[in-house]
Amino acid sequence: MSGRPAAELGWTSLARLYLINHTYELSGMFTPVEIAIGCANQSVLLEPASARTRCLMATALLVKGELAAARR
Repeated sequence: MSGRPAAELGWTSLARLYLINHTYELSGMFTPVEIAIGCANQSVLLEPASARTRCLMATALLVKGELAAARR
């Protein structure tokens, strides 16, 4: 086991955690939005038909300011 989540839900949870911390600055931990986007991307790759993963990816891209990418 590599220590990386193999399930879509694990990546989705990590992406949500990083995105929330980035957006609201809840802790002093450095959490750039790119980490949230990377986790969301892994989630989408594992479960491409999941609305939950696609919405989270779009939200992370919107937070970054990537409006055109979020629409895709």
